[in-house]
Amino acid sequence: MASPYTNGTTSALVYGPGGTDHLSSMPSADAYVIDWVNYSAGSAPVDVNYGPMEIAVTATGTITVYAISSEDGTEITDGITSSDITAPNNVAAKLKTAPIACVIATASGTVYTPPFSLAAVLGVQIIPRYVGIVVLNSSGAAIAATGNAAQKTVTNFA
Repeated sequence: MASPYTNGTTSALVYGPGGTDHLSSMPSADAYVIDWVNYSAGSAPVDVNYGPMEIAVTATGTITVYAISSEDGTEITDGITSSDITAPNNVAAKLKTAPIACVIATASGTVYTPPFSLAAVLGVQIIPRYVGIVVLNSSGAAIAATGNAAQKTVTNFA
């Protein structure tokens, strides 16, 4: 029997490296939305697989990753607003959900977040209509301007 699922191509995050980049040069103690996708009604994917993200840090501390979602595009996880998504607005004070991953930077260099399945971390069978990823930089310094990478692969029904 053939698989009922198809994997899409791997692509850059909407606000990540390779796109309108909110990740590179992110100041310490800030959290920015680095991916936000509106799946039109009835076409939400089965899953979106992320990572690993490659983040170039310049100090010691932590990088934490969160998932956000919405069914209507206005009531977004933790009170994040649409202007927080499209501009690199600091949403660190709003984050109340449990993080997906937290990596420790022990010195300047590159840290890698573990890969993750969005359906698994949200605890859903089908991805909500609007989904996104937030990165919180608690490394003690801005993320480097270069050397960052992030990608995702979408899985759909065949």
